[in-house]
Amino acid sequence: MLRLFVAFAFANPERKTQELKTMKIRATFVKDGKWWMAWTEDVPGALTQGVTLEEARGNLIDALHLMQEPVDLTQLGVPDPK
Repeated sequence: MLRLFVAFAFANPERKTQELKTMKIRATFVKDGKWWMAWTEDVPGALTQGVTLEEARGNLIDALHLMQEPVDLTQLGVPDPK
């Protein structure tokens, strides 16, 4: 098991510019057979895998970026509570 810090850049929603902010999180990487599993307890739900450690790290950064995107609940088919 490896515990590493992973830094990734993301857009700052509080500003109207394209300025990027950097966030550093603690991630855990575990080799399971031919796969590296990767997750972080700093962002619940961010979990991925990769054949190499570098691929798992990149996939984790991709997952973190996807989790930063807003979700349009109307596109999920959730019924209106009214």
